[in-house]
Amino acid sequence: MLRRFALALVLVTAAGSWLAVPAGASAADVSLLADPLFESVGQPSAGSPWACTGDSSAVTDGGPVIGSEFTQLVGERDGTSPSVVPPAPVEAPRQLLVRPSAASGAGCAQVVPVQPNSAYQLRISVNGGVAVLGTEFGTVTSRPSTRYKSVAITFTTGPAASSVTVSVRGVPGGDPFYAENPELTGPASTVRTPAPPTALRTDRQTSTSVRLAWRDVPGATGYTVLRNGFPVATTTAPTALVTGLTPGGGAQLVVTALNPAGESAGSAPLQLSPVPAWTIAPDRPTGVTATAGRRGTATIELTAPARVTDGYLVYVDGGYTGWMYDSPARLLDLTPGQHTITVRALNVAGASAASDPVTSTGDGAE
Repeated sequence: MLRRFALALVLVTAAGSWLAVPAGASAADVSLLADPLFESVGQPSAGSPWACTGDSSAVTDGGPVIGSEFTQLVGERDGTSPSVVPPAPVEAPRQLLVRPSAASGAGCAQVVPVQPNSAYQLRISVNGGVAVLGTEFGTVTSRPSTRYKSVAITFTTGPAASSVTVSVRGVPGGDPFYAENPELTGPASTVRTPAPPTALRTDRQTSTSVRLAWRDVPGATGYTVLRNGFPVATTTAPTALVTGLTPGGGAQLVVTALNPAGESAGSAPLQLSPVPAWTIAPDRPTGVTATAGRRGTATIELTAPARVTDGYLVYVDGGYTGWMYDSPARLLDLTPGQHTITVRALNVAGASAASDPVTSTGDGAE
């Protein structure tokens, strides 16, 4: 039987790597820099936290944006495990391009709230000419490079420090360089509350639940999710599975950010459209295929039937194996040999009749 969770998702990017997959933050080690994607650089109306001098601009190198597709694994239904949460919003990778002049190093800086007498690490990836990274408590200088290399420095704030100025700049007369993924980690400020969360988005909405994600807030050690004004979930990552929705009814979702100084204002509300409260089960799925892959996998695809709102139940050789929300989905752990696969559609009224059976062969390869 399959024992993998449905939300163990593979994020498909142009580079084939993971982006913006959150780890649980703690009060002692959180990300503190605002706008690490440099989205607001060069946009005065955006109220950028970055103050830039000389020829400094933000450029994009393509890649996924919020709403990018994820490859789904067949497994446990959303909400059956406390550990089931959606991924964070996926952002288009951005870089800071700095072109020093003969007289000026150019670059960008940001003032960040911190705690006194506390240890922090500042890190960034740079490519090209010499870059200087640091704060008033020390700097580090990169070497010229034709590929991205990480530059980092650790420092301890003074007894009266309530903020530091983080800067990345070039040297006068130096070659241009690109910088990306800046990160300042350490204990969050105890005197300044976080900014409100932004970029709320949802997916996999069913009759009773929805997966919610938002942009990580600098300095946040946790988040509270409110449904129709009432707290329904707390989390340390910028994601949550919101349950308890009413079939046929909408809901308004708001998220606040927390740190040792207190709670932020609420995010802009996100209004959920109601999912129909059907009184009869869906039609059975049609067009089901199961394409065998390597290492005991099969990709299931189908044509969605009428009235399906809550995903599909997947059966292998007559036994329930797991849940999938949509097509396509990848089935894991098929044993060697031929298997029969059927699918039933779901809504609040129940499950449909089973689809016509299809066969797939597990190769058992590791």
